[in-house]
Amino acid sequence: MRQHNIEKPLWVFVGSKVQGSVNQSDVSQVVNFFRYALSTPAQLQISFDKILKENSGLKDADGNDIFKDHFQHLKQNLPSANQVLTKVFHGVGNMEAFQVKQADGELALKSKTSDQYFAVINIGDVPKYAKSLEAETDGEITTQDDSFTKSLFQAISESDSTINILIGSKKFIEGWNSWRVSSMGLMNMGKSEGAQIIQLFGRGVRLKGKGYSLKREEANTPYHIRALQTISIMGLNASYMNNFLKEIEKEVPDYSEYTIEIKLNHESEWNGRIMTFRKQNEKSFRDEIINLEYQTGVAKRVTIDLRNKVSIASGGFNSQVADQPTVYFDNFLKTYIDFINLNELIIEANRYKLLKGYHNLIIDSSVVKKLIDEGAYNLYSHHNQFGINEAISGKIQNVAISLVKDYINKFYADQEKAFLSQYLTYDMLDHTTHSTMFPASHTLIVRVPAKYKRKGYLDELKEAVKEMHQADDKHTLPSIHFDRHLYSPIASVEHGKKFKEIKTVPVRLNEGERDFIKHLREYVKESSLFESKQLFVLRNLSVKGIGFFMESSSFYPDFILWVIDGDKQHVYFLDPKGILQGDTNFNNPKILWCKDQVPVLESKINKDLKADGKSTSVQIEAFILSVTPFAKLQTVWGEGSGTTKQEFGDNKVLFLEENKDYLSQLFGNLSS
Repeated sequence: MRQHNIEKPLWVFVGSKVQGSVNQSDVSQVVNFFRYALSTPAQLQISFDKILKENSGLKDADGNDIFKDHFQHLKQNLPSANQVLTKVFHGVGNMEAFQVKQADGELALKSKTSDQYFAVINIGDVPKYAKSLEAETDGEITTQDDSFTKSLFQAISESDSTINILIGSKKFIEGWNSWRVSSMGLMNMGKSEGAQIIQLFGRGVRLKGKGYSLKREEANTPYHIRALQTISIMGLNASYMNNFLKEIEKEVPDYSEYTIEIKLNHESEWNGRIMTFRKQNEKSFRDEIINLEYQTGVAKRVTIDLRNKVSIASGGFNSQVADQPTVYFDNFLKTYIDFINLNELIIEANRYKLLKGYHNLIIDSSVVKKLIDEGAYNLYSHHNQFGINEAISGKIQNVAISLVKDYINKFYADQEKAFLSQYLTYDMLDHTTHSTMFPASHTLIVRVPAKYKRKGYLDELKEAVKEMHQADDKHTLPSIHFDRHLYSPIASVEHGKKFKEIKTVPVRLNEGERDFIKHLREYVKESSLFESKQLFVLRNLSVKGIGFFMESSSFYPDFILWVIDGDKQHVYFLDPKGILQGDTNFNNPKILWCKDQVPVLESKINKDLKADGKSTSVQIEAFILSVTPFAKLQTVWGEGSGTTKQEFGDNKVLFLEENKDYLSQLFGNLSS
């Protein structure tokens, strides 16, 4: 299945909102079903048997059981209810609920026989819903606090996520992407939510496909592949399903595909002359033995924040996070080290490394003890939050476990990055040899809904194509022409219903990416800096372009930019993005890569060039181009003490602003 890039399945329950008495009852209906399933596996087994033996009692118009010709794999293997519960819910028995204190509006669920969460509920007011849940379960489920776990929702696409079920609102419809969605349950789905229905439907029809084709396989593909590439939709209420089907029929257009040839710009000037990067050989990092070591630099990047955060709203709906203004650090782990069970810590560390797939990592107990003793990590808490009672109850043991896991993750990632850098070398970019860095078959695919086809849109598009290779198009298919980009046209975002419904492959530039290309185009014309130099830029296609390994995933910067100055090449990796999501400090993995790993890459490539007798040298830079305004970030970044633009710049974060000052900073390493 690996070649089909199939992700671990995720069961999503989604509605327009999850607050309000009716909507909360929908959520509770789902939660109560989980309670029933976990606590009565024998009853669940009876239901399993009826469905798999096509004796459910539910008939279609032809009198056949509605589950006929479905669940072929299950019918052949007949798993028990206990096996299914263990696989999906990580255990059986009674259920527990926890408020994830380090996340905004997350309630996590697990069985009492497991230490792993199986579900997360995104809900605005957790305490309010917790009271409702306690009442509806006659006090059986009382919500406890989890002060150690970071956001489960943000980590749901990571390979080691234990979450198999997500319950939430349109909060995560907007801007959330995941390849995992395989089954969708509809909650409180009204008649006026057509656009939202289409959006949430899009969460589930998204998949990588074989060779990252983004397509499902043909009908002759084995059943298990097609089953895993099929989304299942169900509704908690018949009216929800009816509304969904009506909206899908009305809103999902019948697409016609039209292909536009992309044309290379100034091919003779760059083809075979500008630098790209490739793996030197096929050595595998997983075959190397890695011994866990204590490194102060790694420990300093480990942050455990145990302080309570309170969301407040005043005079409107915009909430803020209220913190105590003082920063309190106390290494209570070292103080209460005699209460920490080192053997249990090592067992948990080894379990974690296997869960993460770090099979080649050897963990020495002396390293774990030194990590706690040295205290180079960042451990934030409130004054007197952790003392002898927390040591006796095991809470401090849990903090130690979180610390060790974070350290292992960062140490292992550093080792993998170093290994990959050691076996990364240069190549000269050729659009034939490196075809995956360009749109497939050198075409831009435009998918046009039938209603626009009837209105003569395709005729307009055919006429507009003649101009797209030479100028911007704002009216037919929004696109940008910049002759310093390696090819034209580049489809771009634009407001308007028609432009939202017309799809393109590759996907359009988003607003930040579009603004960067426009700014760069203007800057090149206005500045004298490039009079004796050549500048080229390429949109770096996600998954297919140049990617770099980070702590939990690969990083594909949105753009690669080259400036050729005689025998010297300046290569820039640039990533326009909002940076309020994720780590809001300079330990953000992408920021650390730009700041710390790029100089290592530059040194390695220059050594290879010299060893090969090349007269060419390279300077490599990387920047995050923040589309989040500086004024919005200044007071929430790090400790919120007022981070300066200079400090952001020193950490390779520039602000994408209309005055284009960030481009002057970006090209500051060029000599006039």
